[in-house]
Amino acid sequence: MLPFRNYATSKDGNWVKNYRAAYQDCQHCPLKMSCTPAAPQQKFVRSAFDAAYRRAWHRQHSRAGQQMRRLRQRTVEPVFGSLLHHYGLRRVGTKGQAAAHKTMLLSAIAYNLKKLLKHQPKQPASVALALYPAQQGPYSSLFSAWLTDSNSLQVSSLTECLPTWSSATATTICSI
Repeated sequence: MLPFRNYATSKDGNWVKNYRAAYQDCQHCPLKMSCTPAAPQQKFVRSAFDAAYRRAWHRQHSRAGQQMRRLRQRTVEPVFGSLLHHYGLRRVGTKGQAAAHKTMLLSAIAYNLKKLLKHQPKQPASVALALYPAQQGPYSSLFSAWLTDSNSLQVSSLTECLPTWSSATATTICSI
C-alpha cells in the first residue's frame, strides 16, 4: 500500500495524484527486485479524477448502463451522424461561439423539418355525399326529410361503413 504524497500537474496540464513509498521501506522489502529493480522506490501516478472515472466505468458496464447505451445509439447518435455527414457540421466555418450556436440551431431546424416532411399522418375517414338537384317525384319529399332530420345521420353509422373509392373525387364514399 503506497501512501498518497501530493497533487501535481502533468505535461499536458491535467491534475495527477502521486503515490510514493518511502525509500527505507523499499530498500528493506524482500520483493524489491521483482517490484522495482532499477528504481530506488516505488511510485504510482494516477489521475486526480480516477475515482470518478472508475464510477463512470462501472456505471457504463452495468446492466442499466448497457440499456442506456443501446437507447442512445438508437435515438441520439444517428441524429449527430446525419448532422455531421449530410449537413456539413464536421467543421463549423464561423467565428465565435454565438455564430457556431446559430449554425447548429439552423442545422437542427433543417433536420427536424426534413423529418416532419417525411411524416405521413393517418388519413381521417372522410365522407362524400352526392346531392342531386331537387327532382319532383314521389321520393323527393322523403329524401329531403331524411337530409334535414338530425337523428338520421349518426357518427356511429359513419364509422361502420365500408369505404369505396371514387376516382373522380378521390374521397371515401360510404353508403349509409
